[in-house]
Amino acid sequence: MDIKIAVVDDNRTDRENLIKDLEVFSSVVPSANFIVEQFESGNSFLDVYSSGKYQLVFFDIQMEGFNGIESANRLRLVDTDTLIVFCSTSREYAFDAFPIHPFDYLVKPYSQERINTVLSEMIRVVSQEEPSIEVKIPRDMVKVELRSIVAVSSRGHNVDIFMENNKPLVSTMRFSELEEQLLVDPRFLSCNRGIIINMDHVLSLDDDIFRMKDDSIYPLRVRERSRIVSNYTKYMLSRVSGGRK
Repeated sequence: MDIKIAVVDDNRTDRENLIKDLEVFSSVVPSANFIVEQFESGNSFLDVYSSGKYQLVFFDIQMEGFNGIESANRLRLVDTDTLIVFCSTSREYAFDAFPIHPFDYLVKPYSQERINTVLSEMIRVVSQEEPSIEVKIPRDMVKVELRSIVAVSSRGHNVDIFMENNKPLVSTMRFSELEEQLLVDPRFLSCNRGIIINMDHVLSLDDDIFRMKDDSIYPLRVRERSRIVSNYTKYMLSRVSGGRK
């Protein structure tokens, strides 16, 4: 499997050390054919980046010009699928990384074993087929990938399924049918009566409102706020710490 990886770090030694770690892993995992490109700044990376060009990007957080978080934010404006791993000498930036939904967060100096864990999980993720569900719409059934669903909202006898970069689907299924299928996936959260959101599409949680990356907003159910915020925080922490379901 060819996997394109970008290493973005303004420290040449750190870049070269990470690339050596990638080579060590690929030497013992024959199925991992890494094609690695290195960049000395976020600016130089963004100058050549195009959507889907890389499957994994390592961003050093503390860089001149666009730092790692700023660079990742710009990448996320056009690409929500590329896996991002942040590298830093401190965990103090972990919460700043939350809205970007990183795949992992490495604290320098990291071990070969730690890198191997990240790469093994990365291969598992990029190799597996994205889960999908069959959605009933008027006079037809359509297959929908879960990652493309931003939110689901009950509306009268229908259900609106809001999609990433697409017009919403109007489903004739019962909300409870969709709820049963979606909530088994850790990305989905019931935030209010008749509303389910995909936490991978959340931009921020402001007081009692989830703001999504597509500028839509969804209110929290006030009397269940503690549970909802707790579940959202746990999910985000699992993303930053590299946890996967």
